[in-house]
Amino acid sequence: ACLAERSAPRSGASRPSPRPAAVHPKNGLVMLSSKSGGSRDSRDRRLTGLGLLALAQHSLSSERCLRNVVRVLGEAGRGGDDRFYPGVRDSSIALAVAENPASSERVLDELSEWDRRRAERRERIALSYHDLSVAEAIAENENSSPRLLGALAEHPRGVVRAKVAGNRRTPPDVLKALAAQRDRSGLVLIAVGRNPRTPERVLMDLSALDSVDAREAVASNLNAPPFALRALASDDDAQVLLALSCNENLPPDVLADLSRDERWTVRRNVAQHRRTDPAILEDFLTRRRESPWVRTAAAWNSNLTAEEVASALDPRSPCDRQIVAGTSRDPSLLDRLATEGGSNEAVLRDVAGNPFAPAETLERLSRSVHLRVRVVAALNPRSPPSALRTALADPDPHVRAVAVRNPRASPECLLRLVRSMSHHELVDGEMMEAIAGDDKSTGECLAELFRRMPQQRRSNYDPSSSSDQRSVKERLAMHPRCPPSVLTALSIDESPDVRGAVAAHPGMTARNLARMGGCGIRPVLLGVARNATVRAVADHLSCSIAA
Repeated sequence: ACLAERSAPRSGASRPSPRPAAVHPKNGLVMLSSKSGGSRDSRDRRLTGLGLLALAQHSLSSERCLRNVVRVLGEAGRGGDDRFYPGVRDSSIALAVAENPASSERVLDELSEWDRRRAERRERIALSYHDLSVAEAIAENENSSPRLLGALAEHPRGVVRAKVAGNRRTPPDVLKALAAQRDRSGLVLIAVGRNPRTPERVLMDLSALDSVDAREAVASNLNAPPFALRALASDDDAQVLLALSCNENLPPDVLADLSRDERWTVRRNVAQHRRTDPAILEDFLTRRRESPWVRTAAAWNSNLTAEEVASALDPRSPCDRQIVAGTSRDPSLLDRLATEGGSNEAVLRDVAGNPFAPAETLERLSRSVHLRVRVVAALNPRSPPSALRTALADPDPHVRAVAVRNPRASPECLLRLVRSMSHHELVDGEMMEAIAGDDKSTGECLAELFRRMPQQRRSNYDPSSSSDQRSVKERLAMHPRCPPSVLTALSIDESPDVRGAVAAHPGMTARNLARMGGCGIRPVLLGVARNATVRAVADHLSCSIAA
């Protein structure tokens, strides 16, 4: 849309067509290396940089188009110009190409060569964050060729080598060489230990190192050999054992050993594991002195049937009552526990969060004297409409904010809630954030919320003191049902982050996008480049730039 603005006729001419086909490609992305002075050339360069950024970020850009973007970066670099437009550097465009999932091996190879040449030209100049991130993004991209990853494995920066070590396309021989490097960087060893393509012999060597992080990485590797996992089961470090107990491919005999560990967190992971033997789970449930977290995890394990869990627990026992309240699938039993619970807040809270609790019980718990019980009941997706209406009218603002996030809350209830919000809730921000980011909010609800928001004067704008309102405005700008009137008002907001979110909204008009694309502020430019309309223009121009 910003590129299309240049093709609009002067005053008195006929009205331009809004279709992307009306854009003149030669005036858009092709005229990039023009060095003539004047404001006209400055305008060309601004639009070119913004169009390139949109094209580099687009996941539907063709290989030939992305190669031409890299070629344009090389031409601009040879001319000594690294800034296409205020806020759009060549490194920003290169980083977008490196992170693009559509970038092929050939594109990434050429981009890596461009990055290498640029580093040679700037070896004595302090580089920005994006200058240092291009090589990392190339090393992390799973479309990078094995040859390129092998070359990046010798990069002087350890962060780049760590990205190579974590890439799933890195050849095993390169991973073996990275694990044997002299500096033995901690980041590199961790990435090698977690890579599923690392050879078994290398994983075995890493599991015997003194580095706790390296052993933890091997313990979490799903392709680690069983003999390495069995060796790590006798490790003394709690961090390693916790990672080992979460490994989905852990052998049953190792799980049996870990079930007797002295740390309850390790036993809880064993109780949650999908390969744990049912006999171990029943043993957890029958241990009256076992941690309630471990017993609850064992009760929820799918390897045990509801009948087996019910037979192992006694609802009359004080230590079992809370576990039964959180795991039972019997509605009548849950209703009885809620009735007999009395002042036991823990039992009532677990019943309120149980998805099998009957509607009548949840409605009764939504009026409980305990705040936590009302909060959990408002979050339960099985809560009936009557219970949600009670929660939305609760005197505590946190209960109302939680009830907004319930998937069964109706849009009409949200609109009534917005109209009845107090001044304290409008200033606090929790309720407004919940409504502005909820998928059930309608355009009328969002417009009413924006109308009731306290407006801050431009002269008193302070980014550090208005974080709540800024977050609410960002959520409004990102909502797909945000009305055009609200988007227009937010497009001139003081916060660049809010304007950037507005610029990325698919409902923005071409005229507003063209206006926002000329501001020169980086968050706004990035939002314009993410806009679907701008990317549609980039798609049209990609056919011409690749010609």
